[in-house]
Amino acid sequence: MTRPRIPPFWTLLLLACGVTLTACTEGSTEAGEAAPSTTPAGTSLPVDASFLADPIWDDGKAEIAFYRVERSYNVYEEPESVTFDVGTYVVKQNFSRETMAKTTDGSGTPAFKAATFFEMNSGSYQYKRNWVVNARRADLAPLKHSFSSFDWCSNLYREYAFHGDGGVTFRKRSDDYGNQERRLDVSGNAFNRVVPPALVPLLVRSLTFQDESPVPFFVLNADGGPVRARAALIDTATIDTPAGSRRGERIRVTYDHPAPSPIAGKTAESEVYARAMDSERTLLSLKAEDASYNMRLVEHLRSAYWSENIWPILDRVSARP
Repeated sequence: MTRPRIPPFWTLLLLACGVTLTACTEGSTEAGEAAPSTTPAGTSLPVDASFLADPIWDDGKAEIAFYRVERSYNVYEEPESVTFDVGTYVVKQNFSRETMAKTTDGSGTPAFKAATFFEMNSGSYQYKRNWVVNARRADLAPLKHSFSSFDWCSNLYREYAFHGDGGVTFRKRSDDYGNQERRLDVSGNAFNRVVPPALVPLLVRSLTFQDESPVPFFVLNADGGPVRARAALIDTATIDTPAGSRRGERIRVTYDHPAPSPIAGKTAESEVYARAMDSERTLLSLKAEDASYNMRLVEHLRSAYWSENIWPILDRVSARP
């Protein structure tokens, strides 16, 4: 299946934002250059406080999971069957809004740090991508969202820093694609339902569904406007993955138009997540309903990876993403 090309209007908009569209792109799979120009309304996300406060997150270890991704298109959005492995982790730590970094002295805000990283070959050179998001433990309010990439063209770093006063600072650093830094002022709880792309999987795991009503939220988008999204519980089913079969809850996420995706570049119009029916709510799979991409769990463990070498104890993963 051929992925849609960028229409002329959006090409002009991206060029106006200082994005150079060349054969070596600057990693368009990140929530790009600007903050939303409007302030989405809504209350806080209905996350499950008992899941976020589960003692397992206080065991001094990180959740580490590896996934197999299959896509029907390559990094240039051309039709090509592509398979690669993705590494992820979720760990609890304290985070300082003042320094926009983790703390180790007991100060700061209890938070989750979630990362998604992979390497993807394309032609004569490879792409390395790393997405990291920090979110407040109590309610998953975003604190910081960053994206870094490496390819033969350039190193690139982009960041959103969410401040307690409702403002957001955007930074971009690149030797090829230029540097930017600016303050984006928003009011009060303007972003109380805006979710950075790297936070969506943890959000889906954390949501509660009181009835059949979908849960609305917004995903930060490269053009500056948030993409409206909705999550709804579908059913329970047996989910088959390389890590085995488990019962899971299937949750459909639909988007008004494609949103940034760490594994797919841009999302399909709808995706189906599957989360395990246990206290950890392990993410089992993610599938685009147009069949253009899917992701399935390969291996899952808890480890203090900063002091323990996990590679000899993995059963199904041998190459590092």
